[in-house]
Amino acid sequence: MAKKPFWEKAYKDASISTFGKQSDEFNRLVKKLPQGAKVLDLGAGEGKNAIFLAEKGFDVTAVNVSEAGMKKLEKLAKEKGVKIKTIVQDIREFKFKEQYDLIISHGCLNLIERKEWQKLIVRIRENTKQGGYNVILVFTDKIEPSKDLKEFITGLFREGEIFGLYSDWEITEQKSYVFNDKHPGGIRHTHSVNKIVAKKI
Repeated sequence: MAKKPFWEKAYKDASISTFGKQSDEFNRLVKKLPQGAKVLDLGAGEGKNAIFLAEKGFDVTAVNVSEAGMKKLEKLAKEKGVKIKTIVQDIREFKFKEQYDLIISHGCLNLIERKEWQKLIVRIRENTKQGGYNVILVFTDKIEPSKDLKEFITGLFREGEIFGLYSDWEITEQKSYVFNDKHPGGIRHTHSVNKIVAKKI
């Protein structure tokens, strides 16, 4: 039986937050999106960003390969009194049937092979409305992944690579940093990260 990542166990515990609160760029983005904006969160985890955006009145769809993660998201969303469309599916297999004002991929593209995320980024860009935004956060090769994550991080990005993939869009935020992460159960990781907020022009 294949080893499961640490977050699968944490998803099953409704009393803990696996990845913390929403990322700070969404506090700024909500002011730029149209009322009722359509949002797609690919690799939504337990919904820290999706739930925050749904609370702001946006039409949110969350996709995650983890059934436990989606069940936790649904429970947390119900507690918050918001509705989110949830889809249990590998993000590589997601079929775009409409365009979105905002597409998010936060820390999950590096979990699929390079050739697969390259194809997916093309589809993400194509299915973003004119004037819409992409928020992409990826782990990079500036430092090696933690030993317990190496088998899962199969598509590590080159440092700065994601920025070049959006050179023809308006880049409103661009960050490169290293951070220490603490997860439930005393699990600690150090990640090198690139994050981009880009507007389709």
